[in-house]
Amino acid sequence: MYVGDTSNLYAYVYANNRATINSGMMSFTLDGELIGTEYVSNNTANIEYIIPSTLTEGKHTLLVEYLGDESYNTSSKEITLTLAKTSTTTTLRTWTVNNEKIVLNTTVRAWNKTINSGNVNVYIDNIFVATGQVTDNYAVITLPSTVDTDTSYNLKLEYTGTDLLNSSTYSVDEFIFNKKSTSTRIYPYLRSNGTLTLTAYVYSDNYAKVNTGNVIFYINNKQVTTAPVANNKASTVYYMGDYDAGNYTIKATYNGSKQFNTSTNTSSVTKNPYYHTTYMSLTNNSLTVKRGGSTDINATLTCYSRNITEDIQATIELNATWGTVVYTQDVTFHNGVLNYKFTLPSDFEIFTFYGKNKQKLPKSIKILHS
Repeated sequence: MYVGDTSNLYAYVYANNRATINSGMMSFTLDGELIGTEYVSNNTANIEYIIPSTLTEGKHTLLVEYLGDESYNTSSKEITLTLAKTSTTTTLRTWTVNNEKIVLNTTVRAWNKTINSGNVNVYIDNIFVATGQVTDNYAVITLPSTVDTDTSYNLKLEYTGTDLLNSSTYSVDEFIFNKKSTSTRIYPYLRSNGTLTLTAYVYSDNYAKVNTGNVIFYINNKQVTTAPVANNKASTVYYMGDYDAGNYTIKATYNGSKQFNTSTNTSSVTKNPYYHTTYMSLTNNSLTVKRGGSTDINATLTCYSRNITEDIQATIELNATWGTVVYTQDVTFHNGVLNYKFTLPSDFEIFTFYGKNKQKLPKSIKILHS
């Protein structure tokens, strides 16, 4: 018999003349305390008895008395009842990691019972570290952050038991909370303007959601950027506009977490030449300069697809009235701006031939910008 169980106690009384007894009262007394009475019918009397938690484990004396009537004498019988708590079984169901702490999902079971009381205590290397209350046969227990994965421990789970339920223990020596293996997939997409979209997916071999750790992205084994993992996905954008045309290896490495191991995968992209459209404007659309004289040439380069931060080489050309280039000067735009003081050489002359005659052009020249 178990504490908390409902027991049906049956007693039988027989007449020496073998007549069927259908009268008289049967009483049931446990350890000197009356627990029930019932009329006898067809030689039988029974009562339903819920064993209270106040009844201690061990042996108890049950006295069954037939009280008799005008036809039958009294009789009695004394028996020994052994009372025990219900046995339980404690196991480690699963474990996970939440906020960098290991969380245990434990199970406590008893035959034909739903357990909603008692605690499961956790011991690591024989030291008590955490506890959790049992509800619907389960206890969820968060361990201290000092308990790590990929480390060997002597693990013990101990259900404390209750007045109705026995305690039970789950124990494993050299237990390791092994990190879950992962796999990473990388999908790079390079636009013609140099914008590289990086998308990586990280999957666990136990199909758990991956919401921790970062993916580190590399171009030709050089780290360029990182992105956090959320719902198994990490994505970011990197600008390759300054890279030369060619083929590039893109690598994505998941750096792992307390719960998941690292993993790596690679892909590739091809960068084709890309030329940004620029627009030039002069401060003055018309400049006049004499031989030996100077003038300021101020110009601006504008690009609407990106900022101009590098030096850009350019050439100033002077064209004769008939279209021939008669003078050139190399100049440099700094951050898209040209501020150049132009000096026309004092010995600058232009000649042309008409038949056999040589004609000297005017000693000044006009610079036009369209």
